[in-house]
Amino acid sequence: MRADRSVFLSTETREKLKARTRDLKDFAAWMRGLLEGLPPVSDEAQEEGETPEGELQGLLECLLFDDLEPAIRKLESVDQLGEPEAEGDEEDG
Repeated sequence: MRADRSVFLSTETREKLKARTRDLKDFAAWMRGLLEGLPPVSDEAQEEGETPEGELQGLLECLLFDDLEPAIRKLESVDQLGEPEAEGDEEDG
C-alpha cells in the first residue's frame, strides 16, 4: 500500500454521507433553537454549575460547538476527496 494513496468514495457513498450530513445540520439547528429558548444564565453561574439550566446550556454548547459543528464541516468536505480513477489511468509502478 502506498503512503500517498488518496481516499476514493463511490458516488452512492458520497450521496449517503451528504444526506446524513443534512440530518446532522437539522439536528444542530434544533439544538441551537433549544439553546436560544433556555433562560439566560450568567457565565459565572454556568461555570459553577449552579443551575440545571446552566448545566444544560454548557452541555449543549459543548456538544454543538466542540463536536457536532466540526463533524459537519468535515462531512461537508466529502466532495473534496479524490475521485476513483478510471481503469487504465493508473501509472505502472
